[in-house]
Amino acid sequence: MENFIKECKNGFDFSAVSSSSKIVNENRLQIHALAYNLFNWFRILVLPKMFRKQTIETLRTNLLKIAVRAVCSARYI
Repeated sequence: MENFIKECKNGFDFSAVSSSSKIVNENRLQIHALAYNLFNWFRILVLPKMFRKQTIETLRTNLLKIAVRAVCSARYI
């Protein structure tokens, strides 16, 4: 259970409160919970078995981040 809580806090930013209003914070938490549930469904239904046990941070690094090549020019990089 601690791993699920840690993933929610680190991967989906559950612990962040952006306002002093309880309604705004409640809506923000519900959106984060929806994102967490959608990610779990995606992980179970779409990903191969070797990716199912990984956390959101690892999957972001492996699947979503794209490597780039820096090109140097006379005016910009």
